[in-house]
Amino acid sequence: MSALAIGSAVAALCGCSNSGNAVGGDASADGSVSIDGGPGDAMPRDDAAPDGGAGEASVAVDAGAGVAFCEASYGELRVAFEGCCNSGDTSQNDYKFIDAIYAAVTTDCENAVSSAITKGRVTFDATAAAACVGAFQQQVDQGNCWGQVDTNQPGPPIFGSSACQGVVTGLQAAGQSCAVDFECQNGLTCVGWTGASDGRCATPGAVGAPCEQAPDAGSALYLDWGFGNHPSCATGAYCVTPTCQAQAASGAPCSSDSQCASPMICLLGACSAGGPSGDGGPCDSKVDCQNGLYCAPADGGTLGACTPREPMGGECTGNGDQCEGLCVVPDSGGAGVCTAFCGSG
Repeated sequence: MSALAIGSAVAALCGCSNSGNAVGGDASADGSVSIDGGPGDAMPRDDAAPDGGAGEASVAVDAGAGVAFCEASYGELRVAFEGCCNSGDTSQNDYKFIDAIYAAVTTDCENAVSSAITKGRVTFDATAAAACVGAFQQQVDQGNCWGQVDTNQPGPPIFGSSACQGVVTGLQAAGQSCAVDFECQNGLTCVGWTGASDGRCATPGAVGAPCEQAPDAGSALYLDWGFGNHPSCATGAYCVTPTCQAQAASGAPCSSDSQCASPMICLLGACSAGGPSGDGGPCDSKVDCQNGLYCAPADGGTLGACTPREPMGGECTGNGDQCEGLCVVPDSGGAGVCTAFCGSG
């Protein structure tokens, strides 16, 4: 698979990875999980958050519920993907890469949610969590094989659906500590954090204001979990860490949808109100094409054409996304052959 295909698969899975403050938590010994956690896991929460955050009524909070929730929701997508793959598939680097992303994002979810619960920075709604898990199960039932994972456009935030947005609700007010956006009250964003230190909740800034992680955050990357409403920048701006930049108008050059004023997308390298091209439509890369198509290059530097991907047995070049599965090129070189991969057919 090409670097572009890998990048799009990553975007479809998570966008990025966000280093949160880790708090341990485990599922039961038999691998089962419960949204409410098991007996003995409940922790008393003080009337005030440990870091001086907003006070709440004293309640029993099970930090293990965060781990259970992440495993039973996003974690099940990994299980479903693995179930699509045979022993030959699992030996491929493509499989190892995607499976590792699923594992990393699930672990990061566990750490971020359980840490937020432990610190008293969020409320956790078990009823909403159960509804969210049900929504993920519907997605799993529809399949999570290679055709669903290797999409042309990035997917929505992981927990951005209406069934999942209310699972955790941030309690931290402007100026108070945060490790991730969802620890902040609705409408606020977390600014200036690193993988090892907290930032502060703040109103999303206009052009020139700081956003997301600190300039010296190192390898820590932002992940929009989708809980609540926490835009990184004010309307008309987007975050180029660590500063909000102005979004572009129609026709302006771009490399990602976030650069364009909503609801425009980046199409053929420019902000546009149009959608991805259908079969035969123009393209620079597969992100310009609807799912199920790839961008067949044209000679002479002109735009390519969106073309249906080749099924198993079709010919491929090895440096594109022609195949519904993977392109296997002989060691001797020459044309490759499309082969099935993790349920691609």
